[in-house]
Amino acid sequence: MEKIQIAPADYHLLTEAGWYAVDFGKFELNFYFRPSAARKAYVISPGFFKRADQPHPYFQRIRMFSELDGIGISMADPSLDLADDIQIGWFLGSRWVDYTKTIAAYLEKLFAHFGIANHDALFFGSSGGGFVSLVLATHIRGAKVLAMNPQTELLRFHDVRELSRVLEAGWLGVSNMSIQRDHAHRFSIAALFDSEQYIPHGIIMVNTYDPWHIEHHIAPMIKGMVNKDIGKPGLQVRFFSSEAAGHNPLPVNHIIPVMLELNGA
Repeated sequence: MEKIQIAPADYHLLTEAGWYAVDFGKFELNFYFRPSAARKAYVISPGFFKRADQPHPYFQRIRMFSELDGIGISMADPSLDLADDIQIGWFLGSRWVDYTKTIAAYLEKLFAHFGIANHDALFFGSSGGGFVSLVLATHIRGAKVLAMNPQTELLRFHDVRELSRVLEAGWLGVSNMSIQRDHAHRFSIAALFDSEQYIPHGIIMVNTYDPWHIEHHIAPMIKGMVNKDIGKPGLQVRFFSSEAAGHNPLPVNHIIPVMLELNGA
C-alpha cells in the first residue's frame, strides 16, 4: 500500500481503502481505512508487534472488516516511532503528550464527519490493543469496547524488558512512584475510570487459561470498579476457556458475533 499523508481536518479525503497518515505535530498516526456507507465504525488497536517479522507500520486484523458493515480503521501504534526496539507501546506516547486523548478527539470528529454516532462506534483489541481500546472508549463517551485478555495495569506487565523500552523512550527519568502519583490514569484502567468518572459500555473477554492477566490485570480493574457509581452503561467481564489460545485472541469467527452483539448486526 502507498502511504497517503493527510492533515487532521482532511476527513473528506478518506474516500478509498488504504493507508493514511495524520500528522499531529508531536506524533504521527498511521492507520488503514476501509470506507462504508453504513453509519457504524469498527476501530482496531494493535497488540504486541514483532518488528523482526513485519514492517512498521503494520495494520492488524484488517480482514475482519470484510465481515463487518461499517467503516473500518486499523491503527498502528505511534509509540513504536519513539524507538526502533519498541514492540508494544500501548499508545503511551511520552510524559508530555497523551497520544490517546489526541487520537480520541480526532476519531470522534471523524465519526461525526461520516454521520456516525458515538454509540455506533466499537473499539476492539486484544492484549495491549485491549488496553488501548478501553482507554479510547472511555475518552469517547458512548462508544463501545470489546477487549480480549487486556492489560489494565501496565506497570504489572509481565515482560519488564518490553515495558522498559517504551518507558525509556518516552518516560525517561520518571519513576514508578511518580507515575503512580501523577500519571496513574495513563497506566491503569481503574485509575482512568476514576479520573474520568466514567466506565464505557462493552465486554471484556478473558481466558481462564491466562491466569497472569486474571490476577494482575482483570482483578485489579474489577476491584477498582467496586462501589463506584461513575456511569452505568454496563461493562461485562466474560470468561471463556481455551487451553489452545492461552493469552492469544480467539479465532475471528468467535470474535465477530460478539462485535455484532455489541454494535448491531
